[in-house]
Amino acid sequence: MPWIITAAPDLGVPTGDSVSAINQLRFSPTNLTMHPDSTVELTNVGTVADAVTFADFPGLSDPLLPPGVTWEIKFASRMHPYVCTIHPGMTGAIVVH
Repeated sequence: MPWIITAAPDLGVPTGDSVSAINQLRFSPTNLTMHPDSTVELTNVGTVADAVTFADFPGLSDPLLPPGVTWEIKFASRMHPYVCTIHPGMTGAIVVH
């Protein structure tokens, strides 16, 4: 997987980029543009569990993102669309350049 550097619950100091899963069953922002090697925080600020899966890396996912939990990921380059596998209408993308 040459475009993904790493994914984990805690990668250290975040770089300020973040996506939230919110109560309206959507990601906010829907699309995020970031710099290579930046850490993105995916946080569930809603009241229901979600699950983040990247379309181009289905093995890279958080199987359950309960309310209040944050997951972090770093990308090297490219666009990475994602979806909540619990709520398929929740989609977004991270663009790295």
